[in-house]
Amino acid sequence: MEKSLRRAEEVAPVVSVCTICYNQAAYVEQTIRGVLEQEFDHPFELIIGDDGSTDGTREVCEQWAERYPTIIRLLPRCENLGAMRNFFRVLNEARGTYVAFCEGDDYWCDRKKLQKQVNFLEAHPECGLVYTDVDFRHEPEGRIEPKVIGSGRIRRSGSFAEHLANAGYIAPCTWLFRREHLPTAPFPYVDATFALALDIWAVSEVGFLPEVTAVYRVLGESASHTRDLQKRYRVQRGIFKIQCDYQAKYPHRIPASTKATLLKRAYRSLWRMAIVLGDSAMMEEICHYYLKRNPLQWLLLRLFPAPMRWLQRRKFLRRGFRVEQASQS
Repeated sequence: MEKSLRRAEEVAPVVSVCTICYNQAAYVEQTIRGVLEQEFDHPFELIIGDDGSTDGTREVCEQWAERYPTIIRLLPRCENLGAMRNFFRVLNEARGTYVAFCEGDDYWCDRKKLQKQVNFLEAHPECGLVYTDVDFRHEPEGRIEPKVIGSGRIRRSGSFAEHLANAGYIAPCTWLFRREHLPTAPFPYVDATFALALDIWAVSEVGFLPEVTAVYRVLGESASHTRDLQKRYRVQRGIFKIQCDYQAKYPHRIPASTKATLLKRAYRSLWRMAIVLGDSAMMEEICHYYLKRNPLQWLLLRLFPAPMRWLQRRKFLRRGFRVEQASQS
């Protein structure tokens, strides 16, 4: 740590680690420690963007920034911007040749993470990004689910098309990517990292290291893990928009079979939520899709919307979702 600290005063960082946080006082110290404990041959910086926390998160970050002023850059106080705007506020401050992420409730568990990944990217110029396996830590019980990619729990994407069609997950808290791939403007999407991974994958290769370097916390309630059906639906629709936009953005990267698979999987998931929540516009889109491809499903949705809504609502309630009374479609 001291070696990196001394050199950071003299030269620009080789890696910029970007951390966003909001009301994560219970976790953010572990995030910071995991970065500072890196055994790395080059200088690096940790850029922290606190999004107007009210639980003491900022004070924790200030204490660490005072102790390590040549490594930690805590961005000025701000009003609550929202995760997306705060994310890009931090990215815009990155100065390193390479960029890494670690949000304020995740943490790194391998002290050689940065060294391994920089070595990999320098040895593989065709790769724009490298990620690793990851452990899931389920809160509040603290249960560790190890190697979720290597175990097959999370399907590993092997190509741009596969990642797009499956709405793949490649553990952003494990990433290291070349600064040249930083976006120039905020993404108008619910998931910036999914869009960013696709942009990188469209113009370069993506590498994978099978060892675990980070731990992702699965919280009881968050944007990506929620039992509120409305929130879950907004996220799923947002992911579907990214999929549609990116198959149009990079049509040469998407085989016709992949496009068909994408739509089939997306509509199969979306119709159940759309009918319960009364999204008539989405139901029209889905029915139009099923008219030619699955006439029986089209018939059921057209002739028996009320029983289908009741059945799906009951299923969501049994799974523990909070379901508001559906409007009439």
